[in-house]
Amino acid sequence: PAMKAAQMHFDEINEKGGVHGRKIRLVGEDHGYQVPKAVQAANKLINRDKVFAMFMGLGTPHNLAAFKLQERKNIPNFLPLSAARQMLDDPIGLKFVSFSSYYDGIRTGLKYMK
Repeated sequence: PAMKAAQMHFDEINEKGGVHGRKIRLVGEDHGYQVPKAVQAANKLINRDKVFAMFMGLGTPHNLAAFKLQERKNIPNFLPLSAARQMLDDPIGLKFVSFSSYYDGIRTGLKYMK
C-alpha cells in the first residue's frame, strides 16, 4: 500500500510537470525482508538504476546496510520505514526521517503516564 500511495502521489506530480520540469520515476525492489537481498537491491538501485534518492526503505537492518552504500555515493534516504535510533544517528546529513525513534516515543509515553 505504501508503494501504491507513493506512485499515485508521484503520478500526480508528474501530471503537473514534475519537479523543475523533470519527471519522477519510482523504482521498487522487494528484498523479502532479507538483508543480503536488501544489499543486492540497494546496489542495483544505486549503480545500475542511478537513483537520485532512496525512498521508504523497509526495515532497520536493511536500511543500515544500505546506508553504507548510499553514503559512499551521497545518495539521500527519505522516510526509511523504521523508527530505530540508528535512523537518527550520525551522519544525519543524508537521512530524512518522518517520525521519532521508538526509544523517544516510549520515553515520552512513560512521562505522560506518570
